[in-house]
Amino acid sequence: MYSTEHGPSGNPGGHDEINVIQPGANYGWPTVYGDDKKEGLTPPVYHTGNPAIAPSGTVIDDEGRLVIATLRGEAIYRYTPSTGEMAVIHKDEGRIRNVKLVGDKLYFITNNTDGRGGISSEAEDRLVVMDYPS
Repeated sequence: MYSTEHGPSGNPGGHDEINVIQPGANYGWPTVYGDDKKEGLTPPVYHTGNPAIAPSGTVIDDEGRLVIATLRGEAIYRYTPSTGEMAVIHKDEGRIRNVKLVGDKLYFITNNTDGRGGISSEAEDRLVVMDYPS
């Protein structure tokens, strides 16, 4: 089981995390974040560093990769646990609130009219369907 989490707001900001959830583990918030280490605390398997992406919804594909909707990152990312690679698989839709995989289709909803997005039009918040890239 994984969790995607927002890092601290303000300065330093960023450091959004992916954690593998284990019984009894303490992931350190707010004592540590990013690459910080402290005895008895479990570090994230991935963190964004200073730029925030604000993960907002995550699913796992058939190959065990995490597909992550992001608000501030304004993209859909894919994290591959076996390699530690984080890659953008779709962008240019603004803020993405959530994702769902159904067969070879990726569904996602945008969230641009909540007052935080930079794009503004009547057709902004919508459900989008696309072929899921392999």
